[in-house]
Amino acid sequence: MDRQEAMRASAMLKGAMGEISRHIAVNNAEIESLRQEKSNINRKYLELVAQNQAESTQQYLKSLETNGATRYLLGIQEDVVKNETELRALKRDLEQKKGRLTELTTRLNYLSDNRRSVSDEGGLEVIMQTNEQIKHELADIGDRLSLSYKQHKTILDTIDQLDNKRLRIQELIIETLQKIRANEREIVAAGEKAEEFMRISRVENDADAKALFSCDAMLDLVAGARMFGCLQSSQGRKTYLYEFDADIPGEDQAGSYHGSEMWFAYDSLARCWRPFTGRHYDLARQVSSYWVNFVKNGNPNGTDTIGEELPEWKSYTAENDFVMEFTDKPAESRVKIDPLMKFRIDDTLQR
Repeated sequence: MDRQEAMRASAMLKGAMGEISRHIAVNNAEIESLRQEKSNINRKYLELVAQNQAESTQQYLKSLETNGATRYLLGIQEDVVKNETELRALKRDLEQKKGRLTELTTRLNYLSDNRRSVSDEGGLEVIMQTNEQIKHELADIGDRLSLSYKQHKTILDTIDQLDNKRLRIQELIIETLQKIRANEREIVAAGEKAEEFMRISRVENDADAKALFSCDAMLDLVAGARMFGCLQSSQGRKTYLYEFDADIPGEDQAGSYHGSEMWFAYDSLARCWRPFTGRHYDLARQVSSYWVNFVKNGNPNGTDTIGEELPEWKSYTAENDFVMEFTDKPAESRVKIDPLMKFRIDDTLQR
């Protein structure tokens, strides 16, 4: 222990001894006060007893002279009861004071013992050792509290995770129930639609079923284009549908195929090896003019490159099933929406 710590400990020890001395002085004063009060109570008690005895004798003799002994004895009885009550109260107060005196005496003995232990040789070392022991105990308590807090926090985190999982499971259960109900409704609706489909398609055998899938209502390029037109028009957009079915000459006899209309849209027949004729060039002039007008104005109608008026190309709507068909010349398509195609379009758009 260095000098500075020893001086600090000595000052603490001096302060502790001064505090103990102050407490001893206070206790001595309280004990002396209680002793005085006890002496006063005993004196008062003896005075009351003597006074009662003298007054009782004189009053009794006087009552005998006045023939009122009976009333006097009754009065004496009341006074005795009253005095006994006062004496009991004084005794209770005395017992309380005695108890307080005993408590203060015990406390005085405790403080005296502490002062003697501090004054003994080696008392400073005892205080320092006790201080170190208390530090170690407090550090141990702090470590245990820290460990308990970590364990408590881990438990709370686990509870939070379980709560989150429980809530997620509840959400999944609700979503699953909603999907089940939706599927049940779709199954019921599908059953009703299946009956309607069979009624419209009039399939009665395998040959009817085979022919069904090659009709216009089941072809995506026919029914799918009209479905797209209905969707666009429902959103307020003008849509112009066409079908390209011009004959494409050549030794391969390819006919009209996907992408073959590009020669006509760009009016580039002269750059193709196929033996196009005059009617092909006339059609190319009209098709390319439609494309140019649409790019410029958002509307394909107008005149062609030689100033001739183009056949009217109406925009497509659900109410106006107009599709431009390019064969030898532009004309309205011969293919129209039949009940089966309408059923397929409506069913798809409702999903």
